[in-house]
Amino acid sequence: MTPTQSLIANLEFATEGSRELDADVHNLIFGWRSDRATPIPHIGSDPDVPPYTTSLDAAVSLIDALGLHIDDLMRRALYACPEDPTIAQLAIALTIAALRAREVNTDDL
Repeated sequence: MTPTQSLIANLEFATEGSRELDADVHNLIFGWRSDRATPIPHIGSDPDVPPYTTSLDAAVSLIDALGLHIDDLMRRALYACPEDPTIAQLAIALTIAALRAREVNTDDL
């Protein structure tokens, strides 16, 4: 299982967003900041890590940062969500859709 697949599995089992998941997403996609010796730790809150799993704005910013198109990913996310999803459920679904699209695009290189 690749790191992306492992993170997607963790996100699929998540019942709510968390700063730990946000840090995992950020570390996978962007690595860590150049002034850090190690990846962002799983502690409370790092102001430099957007809340990908609890904020639609942050999830959309991830999609933009990856150079992906929101239309298809939003359809995938809505399809994967339960009826009347919470903001966090939709944010997690968008994050999963972005990671899957990134994985497919990376495999095609």
